[in-house]
Order: sequence, then structure tokens, then C-alpha cells
Amino acid sequence: MTHVLSDLVKRLSSAGFDEVIISMEYVDRTMVKIANSQPSVAQSWSEVLIDLSLTKDKKILVTSMTTSDLDEILRETPRLLEQINSLEPSFIYAKIPEPDREVSPLTNLVKNSTMKFMEDPGVYAEILVNKAHEEGGERVAGALDGYFKRRCIATSNGFEKCEDSTGFTVYARVFVRDSSGHWGYGGSGFDPRDIEEVATKAAYYAKEASRAKSMNLDPGRYNVILTPLVLGNFIDYISMALSGLGKILGTSFFAKNNPGDQIANEMFTLKDLPHRDDMMSSTAFDDEGLATRDNILIERGVLKSFIHNTKTATILETRSTANAGWIMPRPWNLRVEPGDFDEEELVRELRRGLLINNNWYTRYQNVVEGQFSTVTRDAVLVIENGEVAGSVKRVRIADSFPSLLRNIRGLGKRLYKTRWWEIRRSVELPYIMIENVNITKPE
Repeated sequence: MTHVLSDLVKRLSSAGFDEVIISMEYVDRTMVKIANSQPSVAQSWSEVLIDLSLTKDKKILVTSMTTSDLDEILRETPRLLEQINSLEPSFIYAKIPEPDREVSPLTNLVKNSTMKFMEDPGVYAEILVNKAHEEGGERVAGALDGYFKRRCIATSNGFEKCEDSTGFTVYARVFVRDSSGHWGYGGSGFDPRDIEEVATKAAYYAKEASRAKSMNLDPGRYNVILTPLVLGNFIDYISMALSGLGKILGTSFFAKNNPGDQIANEMFTLKDLPHRDDMMSSTAFDDEGLATRDNILIERGVLKSFIHNTKTATILETRSTANAGWIMPRPWNLRVEPGDFDEEELVRELRRGLLINNNWYTRYQNVVEGQFSTVTRDAVLVIENGEVAGSVKRVRIADSFPSLLRNIRGLGKRLYKTRWWEIRRSVELPYIMIENVNITKPE
């Protein structure tokens, strides 16, 4: 594949482009969806995804195609040239960097467990459903998804590398009467016990909500415990606010901050770890051909670094963090460092407040200030005197991410590799306790 892409890069360069980068991904995927405790959809498919970054006279054109016919790209060359000629020079243009030709692709990212799942996914779907019923669940919905991916990057200044990896995700929503609980997992591979834990945790929250007294909740400010599911969704937004492009455009709620500023409680540390062989987005090289490395984004509440590609780093007079993304830099594997509390201790420490199992429909009201709202999904438990005293139906968190970061008061000891459709990043996270969170009722 590298030779094919290298030839394509040369031919596009000869056609009139100053700089060319091609990213090509071949993906084999298998998915099982579960509804009413039965597999409802089981399918396998393959696809080829091609992304192009083309530069001419400091004009930048980024486009994507889904084709296995590389000659189709050459046939599209006149149209691509016409499009790039119609553009204005980009204010974020920077020459693509000299590649790290000595970088070695990571070789331990393909996991046998994921390949076995793709061969016989029904066995693992059965594990999920049976465990959920064994733990007291009445109905189960969810999905299991596994893939093998070969990713190749070729650039006009000589970088040519491919890397193989796998990924596996499972999430379950378990129902007990009219209450539900949710959990998810995502990694490069898995142990069957990871699937069982997803079922067990989801069933636990469904059971707790179903047997607790139903309560009404007045709008106001509450201390809350968020599970890794909720924190994972929030970390997605927080990490993108750390993108150098948001800093440059002023569209990030960290745009006015600089490295060295205190932006969170001192117990909060966020890292990007691209070489973890057990996580889903690991890689030895970014989309510009630079060797990836571990980056500390927030350390003990202090902003240490924005996430950069060469373009954003050049404008902000720093160096790339090897997180390209050609236009928008992006993180690889995000980890929040653990705290000192067992999960039961967090509940006792909370004393009075809410434990929120899951959320969805997170939307900004003011992206520059980080003001957002999100609606809870599944169990919301009312905590009184450090114990579960009741449950409430859906509530809305209406607050700001800077406020949440400042008001962190506790983190769990255990980290979870968490995934479902509201968590788009590869993450490893604890439970988290936050004070003074604004809670309203959904409309």
C-alpha cells in the first residue's frame, strides 16, 4: 500500500500541487446490535477511506473519498485543481514538516481477542445478555463492535508508513421495570470479563433506580458524582477546547488562557498517551508523519499544553505536539489520572447530592464561555447521608466546563476504558465528584 500511495503522491505533485499528503485506511468491521435481549442485527463489512491534504500557492484543500480505485483520484485531479485555484491563501498555512523517517510503527496494536470476536460475534453477544439477566436485568439493549484497521500515510516529502490495529467496543442498556442503567467499554482488545462488567454495571444502576423511592427534584445547585460515561462525554468537549485551532480562532473557552494558567482544581490531570497498546487510537505517527509522544495537557489543574499540528504550532510559535489532524489537531488516547477514593467512599463523601449514570444531547449555549447543557439518560440516584435515598427521572445539567473543572472535589481510584456513541474519543477515566453543579428540568 505504501508503494501505491507513494506513486499517487508523485503523480498528484506532477499535476501541479505543491504539497500532498494522503491518508488511507482499510477497515474490516463486525457489529452485533441487541434489542429486547436478542441480536437484532449482525453484519460485517469492509471499507476504504481516503483523505487528501493538497496545497498550492499556500492554498489548502482537504477532501475525503470512499473508494478502492485509486485511479478515481487521478481522474478527479482536474476538478481538485480547479477547486484549489478558486480558494484564497490560508492564514494557517505552514509548510508540512520534514518527516520522522526513522519512526517505527507500533507492532502490538492487533489483539487476538478482537479478531476472534469478528470471527464469531454471537458468542460474545450471548455473554453480555446472559450476564445482564443473571444480575437481575429484565431486558437488554446494546451493541458489540470490532474492527481491524490498516492505516497508511504518504507525503510529498518522503514519509511512507503503514500501521495495523484493532478496536473493540461494547455498551449495554439494562432495564428493570421502567428504570434503566448503562455502561460501556472500549479498547484495542478485551477480556470476556470486560463484557460481563459492562452488563453488571448497567444492571446495577437499573436495579438501584428501580427499587429506590421515586422523588421530585427542585432545580438548583447540587453536588454530583459523574460516572466515567458522563465524564467521557465532557472530556471530549474539554479536549477539543484544548485544540490550538480553537485558541487561534477564539472559539475555545480556553482561548484566553496560556500554558501556566490554573484552569482546574489541582487534583485534575489530563494526559494524551498515543502509545498505549490497550487503547483504541494508539499510533506511532500523526497525519503529517511526525512521531507521536506522550503529552500532558493539564497537570494538577495547570494548563501545560494545547494540542497542535504544524499549522497551529507555527502560528502560536511553539512546536507540534504530533496531534495532526491537518486542519483541527486532535487527541489520541485521553487519560484522567486517578484520585484517592473508592467508589463507595465517593458516595459517602458526597453526603447529599446526585449520582448521574449517563447523559446525551450535550449542546453549547455559548462555546466561547463553555456554557452547555446536557440531559441525563438512565439512572439518576439521590444521595442522602452518604446512601442512596431515591431516584429521579431525567434532569438537565446546565453549567459551564470551566466551572466544572474548578469545582472538582474528588476522583475515584479506578480507571475505566469507556465507550459508547456519546464518547467519540479513546478514554480512560475515573468517577468524579463535582460541587455546586447547576441542575434544571428538561423542557
